[in-house]
Amino acid sequence: MTLAEPLPTGLRAEIVSAYEQLGRDEGREDPEVAVRSSATAEDLPEASFAGQQETYLNVRGTARLLEAVHRCYASLYTDRAIDYRERMGFDHLQVALSVGVQIMVRSDLAGAGVIFTLDPESGFPEVIVISAACGLGETVVSGQVDPDEYTVFKPSLKDPGLNPLIDVRVGAKRRKAVYAEHGLTRTVDTTAEERSQRVLTDAEVRLLADWALTVEGHYGCPMDLEWAKDGLTGDLWIVQARPETVQSRRAASTLRRCRLTAMPGTPLLAGIAVGEAIGSGPVVVMDSPVDLDRFPSGGVLVTGITDPDWEPIMKRASAIVTDHGGRTSHAAIVSRELGVPAVVGTGRATRTLHDGQQVTVSLCRRRTRRGLRRADRLRGDRDRPRGHPRHADARHAQPRRPLRSLPVVAPAGRWGRSGPAGVHRGAPGQGPPHGPAAPRPSGRRRSLRRRPAHRGIPRPHPLLQRSLGVRHRPDRRLPLARPGRRTNQRLQDQ
Repeated sequence: MTLAEPLPTGLRAEIVSAYEQLGRDEGREDPEVAVRSSATAEDLPEASFAGQQETYLNVRGTARLLEAVHRCYASLYTDRAIDYRERMGFDHLQVALSVGVQIMVRSDLAGAGVIFTLDPESGFPEVIVISAACGLGETVVSGQVDPDEYTVFKPSLKDPGLNPLIDVRVGAKRRKAVYAEHGLTRTVDTTAEERSQRVLTDAEVRLLADWALTVEGHYGCPMDLEWAKDGLTGDLWIVQARPETVQSRRAASTLRRCRLTAMPGTPLLAGIAVGEAIGSGPVVVMDSPVDLDRFPSGGVLVTGITDPDWEPIMKRASAIVTDHGGRTSHAAIVSRELGVPAVVGTGRATRTLHDGQQVTVSLCRRRTRRGLRRADRLRGDRDRPRGHPRHADARHAQPRRPLRSLPVVAPAGRWGRSGPAGVHRGAPGQGPPHGPAAPRPSGRRRSLRRRPAHRGIPRPHPLLQRSLGVRHRPDRRLPLARPGRRTNQRLQDQ
């Protein structure tokens, strides 16, 4: 209905005039532009839905520009946008939308990606996480590729003599988005050289991190940004900024932890963990979000990739498993906003799992297993003093790391030595329970947890050892001298 009504004549004339002026400024006729929408209810700190409105890339010519602007306005009344406003309690007639027109950065000849000014999983505020892929950035956001990921330590950015890059992961990057012959974009395979090489150099990573830190300081809150690199000039650009809306809204003094209360089964799949929870239910494999009635409430959604049209299904799912995508993909961002655990980038979920199969997606055990598993959700005070007695329900929720901003439950081995997240199997009810009243497993991990604070020095966070130049043996804690026979004898000798 919105598309059936043409844009007002005055608005059309202003858009055409501004576009012609942009072409004169660029020195060419009909320049390629990006048409981006931004609504007042889309990127609020207390309410956000990634990709709620439409964005169009590589738009050229006045006719295509007017059509793209018209479709951006119409996206304010799509099914997903209306459902979101109803759920959040917004008045449909009070929501405003603007459309920005930007000159295209030729990232189809280089690369693009996303920046978070904190860790998107743990909420650790002292790092900047940059995702990068070949071509236009829409493949990173949509989850079509497994991108490169660079982690930068913020305090090291202030010293030019230090290398702030503390972690580099080269992704598969099997696909990239490029310009289509007749406008808009298309997706093609990458070459073997593009898959093996990094998209960004150390110097480019540092420059983007500096810019991200400046943007964060300007707005005064953690930010989610998009960047692009021009393949013709080599220049880097920040093309979009929005507040980070998941970790920044968490209660700073509360730590939430989930754990399985039954013995896990055999792992079926592994991937990147998104969230810190456990979900279980019947598998529903879907190629597109058209058949909503086929998806039961509490099912486990299994698909290749997701886009904003999947949101009505995603909010009904107990867990989400995808073939492709990274920690900054649409599936990851929306699952965090909805509080639904997800495992992305498994590579073969749609081929391994089948409809009706009962599985458990455990992000605390880093696995997804066949069969249903009981789970406990524990909450504890993050700022409780180390020597303070803990009651039974929260005794395993107290953080033991020296950096209190890091979670005990490390997503996908990101902040610890655990394995990747995944899907597990095993007949329901097998094995003894491991609930709050059950005995804890024996072993070295138990002895380290129960060791008094004065008997050891907490080791530094593993990602900070490289940046700070700290060496530590992970299998050993350094003992401190305590009053005893040998110590007293040594004092007497002195």
